[in-house]
Amino acid sequence: MEIYKTLDELGISPEIGERALKHLEPLKTVHMPTYNHSLRVGELCLNASKVAGLDPAVMYLSGLLHDVGKAKIDPRILGKEGKLTAEEMAEMEKHPILSYEMLVDDFHDFSEDIADIALLHHVMQKNSYPKMVIKDPKRIVALLSLMDFYDAYKTRPNSKMKYGSADVREIVTREKHDQKDLIEKLYEAGIFT
Repeated sequence: MEIYKTLDELGISPEIGERALKHLEPLKTVHMPTYNHSLRVGELCLNASKVAGLDPAVMYLSGLLHDVGKAKIDPRILGKEGKLTAEEMAEMEKHPILSYEMLVDDFHDFSEDIADIALLHHVMQKNSYPKMVIKDPKRIVALLSLMDFYDAYKTRPNSKMKYGSADVREIVTREKHDQKDLIEKLYEAGIFT
């Protein structure tokens, strides 16, 4: 499995790797597109960590595990095409807290807390959640948020998100304007296409 190889290359212990996979695997059963999204975001985060000068192990695990709380969300909501109702969105917005609760006891071995990063990965978007004030978000949260946003627009088969590469670049640059320089570097490095 490619995940094991990447974990080993990053110097992440087999024990921590098993803990990560324990949290990631339920997504395969609940919603395979979210599982695949998590794998892609993990890879994006790993590659982007080199450009951004951030800890690659923390970034990879954060990308892999940021959505594990979605394993506890109704799969009909996860798979729904089109706009979610207010009730469905309220349910979906629980996933960062659920991710935090699932991860909080398992990942203290790193320079950054993986559970905190998962909790905060949606606080930097236009309609942020969970509702909390973050005065100075960590660069690692900002990068994960960017990778998550990019992958959602680039790959998710949702009727409101069918965009070509040029459209994705324009949307990502507009919506994440505070990270414009980093976005340009990611395109130049071939991480974003």
